[in-house]
Amino acid sequence: MAEKTSIGWCDHTFNPYIGCTKVSPACDNCYAEVWGKRFGVEWGPNAPRRRTSAAYWKQPLRWNRKPDTVRIGKYDAPRPPEGTIMRSEIVIQESKPVWVALTNTDLTEGRGHLFPCAVCDSPTTAMRLGRGRSVQGSDCTVVRAIAVRVNNAWLAPCVIEPETEKDAQARLRMEAAEAAEAKARAHGLTDAEIRALKGTP
Repeated sequence: MAEKTSIGWCDHTFNPYIGCTKVSPACDNCYAEVWGKRFGVEWGPNAPRRRTSAAYWKQPLRWNRKPDTVRIGKYDAPRPPEGTIMRSEIVIQESKPVWVALTNTDLTEGRGHLFPCAVCDSPTTAMRLGRGRSVQGSDCTVVRAIAVRVNNAWLAPCVIEPETEKDAQARLRMEAAEAAEAKARAHGLTDAEIRALKGTP
């Protein structure tokens, strides 16, 4: 969240928004929630997000003149419309959903920090590129995020991988399976019954 950081794999950190939603037990001790509440920002799916200041948004432009690595914060922020002016001359030219494959700095016990090993156009691309690249050869966690293009540069932690034809076919199969599960739940089947039908424990 500043020009200097103790994170070992980058030189600066940048958070366009303050605010997020806890999505798993890994979020129980979120430092960002404590930090955000100091500024009166509440956490949760319906809580409003707060943009950081116009002066703060200008900092990455200055950092980009240096040969450094910038970590972009990945808060659960609303998707901004294209052409939005962020209280300064910085203009959001484009935004789109991306899927991030997260691995761990400690590949032995998983006690380190999560960081992106791939940012992709589709979840199946992220799943493919993250296969076997996490702790002890496990698959990476895949999360949805928003990539924003500002002043002709994507604010994303690495190159956005395009969806291949094979990934697209896998995504359609996955979406069809998810739709079938949702329909089964709507007809009263329990999770245990759905797992039994799928043949999974």
